Amino acid sequence: MASRKQASCRGINMEFEKAVKYVLEKGEKLGAEQIEVCALRGKVTFLLVEKNKVNTAAEVISGISVRAVANKNWGFSYTLDFSEDALDQTIKSAISAAKAKGEDKYFESLPEPMKAEPLEKKIDERIIDYTPAQMIEFYDRVKRVLDEKKITVFFGMTASMYFNSIIANSLGLEHYDDVAGFGSMFYAGYVREIPPALGFAYKFVANLDEIIPEELGREVVKEVERAKGSKSIKYEGKTTIILEPTAVSNLMWIFVKEILADSVDRGATPFTRDRIGEKVASNILSIYDNVRSPKNPFASERDWEGVPTRRTAVIEKGELKSFLVDYYYARKWRIEPTGNAVKGGQGPLDYISRPPSPGSFFLEVRGEREEPLDSIIADVKEGFLVREVMGVHMSDFSSGKFSVPAFGWYIKGGEVKYPVRNLMFSGTMPQLLKNTYAVSKEKKVEAGIIGEFPYIAVRDILVSASPPALKEKLGLSILNLLIKLGVVKSPLA
Repeated sequence: MASRKQASCRGINMEFEKAVKYVLEKGEKLGAEQIEVCALRGKVTFLLVEKNKVNTAAEVISGISVRAVANKNWGFSYTLDFSEDALDQTIKSAISAAKAKGEDKYFESLPEPMKAEPLEKKIDERIIDYTPAQMIEFYDRVKRVLDEKKITVFFGMTASMYFNSIIANSLGLEHYDDVAGFGSMFYAGYVREIPPALGFAYKFVANLDEIIPEELGREVVKEVERAKGSKSIKYEGKTTIILEPTAVSNLMWIFVKEILADSVDRGATPFTRDRIGEKVASNILSIYDNVRSPKNPFASERDWEGVPTRRTAVIEKGELKSFLVDYYYARKWRIEPTGNAVKGGQGPLDYISRPPSPGSFFLEVRGEREEPLDSIIADVKEGFLVREVMGVHMSDFSSGKFSVPAFGWYIKGGEVKYPVRNLMFSGTMPQLLKNTYAVSKEKKVEAGIIGEFPYIAVRDILVSASPPALKEKLGLSILNLLIKLGVVKSPLA
């Protein structure tokens, strides 16, 4: 358990502790059989760049969320007001919600206190104190690198995040924690080419020494440069694809949905409980959820129910080992919880306004044997290197089917030839996992699903590409020529 001294460096103050103690004492008096309280304060400072406009803001939010047990179920409520009247009403609302849900024969209890392995981590105080003025300076340093190459920023976001929390319940569980992270991403393009050559770069760290604006800018430039001169080709058939870490992260969104305990319990997944121990992926492939990774800025000893976290093997050497399970489903299934109760969403308020539910913290994709990317590419007779995919949220999660537009590069004879527009590839998640035959040594921390991902090579994936109609192609060619001659200005500039 994090020490009170460590977690109190900013904001775990008397107001928080008093409110938590009040809810625990008052909950049972108001009719709760058990009571859980999560007190959280968050500070987010961010810069947003969109359509050539730069905006900065800082947001501080604090609140209390309550889970109350009544009638063999639990109810949830929250408040941003720490007054006794507001806390009383929040407790009553949670109790009413529990009673309204009706009895759940599988619900047994809120989590009991469990010993957690200590986790050493250090908060970078500079992240907590990061100001909007510093955000603008960071952006200016990135932009100078892009301006030198005549690259235009279409969208960018930089954010410093700090949260401290107390999770406690009437069974004696108590956990203090604080986390801090700093992230930045820029999406930019070379607008003297139509369609523009696009590229982006992203980094998320727990230590400001690990993110240098100029390095991030150079990464954006590199991605834009490699996207220049894209072609539209006609292609249809099964082939090899190499997914870059960003694409792997995006597609893992499907996989994570399929291994959450609530999805598994409903049968809304191809990975059912009776398949534990079965080969569901290539022998070389392993997938873990590891909130304790030193590369995870939000590493924690415990999940959002106070259950100890661990590195959970979901797939190991191709074999399905486990699912991501919170305390409720662990008790229902008579297994150990994996410490995968998560909160959060689009902003700081979601950590207060949403109850905990099964989720992933920090995914790791690994290979039994890992090769340099260059050697993986060299072995591909024909195929595509895919940087990014879109529309993953439209996939059929119950079956794992997907059909997604993508951007990538054509590979021929072991060489990357040129970027390709209007790519589309389709398949199923089980097929993708089973057909993976190579995993790279190179890895990157990504944020589609947060985690660390390699490049992976997959056989027999259906890929299609189609050129634009002749009229559209002719129009783009003329527009490109006029832009290069300086006769007209790019509509995207």
